[in-house]
Amino acid sequence: PPDRAGRFSSADPEFSVSFDSGAVFRPLHFTVTTGVSAGRTVYRFEPEDILLNGGIRVFLPAGEGDRKLLRTYFRTGRGWSILPSTGIDPPGTVSGLLTTTLGKVALMEDGTPPTIGLLRVRVSGGKPTFSFRYADNLSGTDLDRSVATIADSVVIPEYDGEHSRARYSAARKLPRGRHLLRLVMTDMVGNAATTERWFTVR
Repeated sequence: PPDRAGRFSSADPEFSVSFDSGAVFRPLHFTVTTGVSAGRTVYRFEPEDILLNGGIRVFLPAGEGDRKLLRTYFRTGRGWSILPSTGIDPPGTVSGLLTTTLGKVALMEDGTPPTIGLLRVRVSGGKPTFSFRYADNLSGTDLDRSVATIADSVVIPEYDGEHSRARYSAARKLPRGRHLLRLVMTDMVGNAATTERWFTVR
């Protein structure tokens, strides 16, 4: 109902759902079915063409997976996209927040760090410029936790999320000598990849 909060659970298939008042625009009657795809259980919440208002919290059984790496994912036209966590997972469950529509939801374990493409560094007039590409296989790159440093000083690249590219141009000259550029790219689960490159300012 749109005017009340509530919670319910199911034993077969096993899941639970909770919602606040205003989560939907009008009374919602939905069904849940399960199937198996690529060795994982996929929960299909229908109807998929109904817009949500405040969001519906879904709690799925964690099973034997690594809780640190498990997250809920939503199937989109472009593949699986990680769902926001509700922040409170009862023991043995992993949560996700459906914010826009119902659809296919599954638990997946992401143990693979992001990849960092060829790191290009140039120095002109004592000012370094560097660029690189980045990608992640599942949960997506967490740019807020990704860090770039030059000689242990943090620098902030410009990220082009649509094309998964990053670029940085220094505004000030660096002292002459060798300097270490270090990149640490982190995904939404906490997996991290690191690459380093020495360059010289003449």
